[in-house]
Amino acid sequence: MVRPEARTVTVHCQSKDDDLGFHDLGVFHEYSWSFHPNALGGTLFWCRLYIAETDQCLVFDAYRQNQHSGNHVLRWEVEGADGVTGKTENGVPVRDVAYWHPC
Repeated sequence: MVRPEARTVTVHCQSKDDDLGFHDLGVFHEYSWSFHPNALGGTLFWCRLYIAETDQCLVFDAYRQNQHSGNHVLRWEVEGADGVTGKTENGVPVRDVAYWHPC
């Protein structure tokens, strides 16, 4: 979810096998996808976020199978200047994973 501090955040998520493309999100808009983790382990999706107005970027692991296994829903939220925070489907906080920096 994008907070009011930014007008648009461009999101680009992918794994080794799947590129989910670029998506422009406005304030309070959401973007989601579903997938099946690899039965042998090792599934990793990472995301890059970009705010053109401020030329700020961040990159984080949106799903790392050995770290997030058992959590079928992860919710990542852009917290303005603070970066990205996450929660599991049960509301358990996931550590802050990335902070904004100049691109």
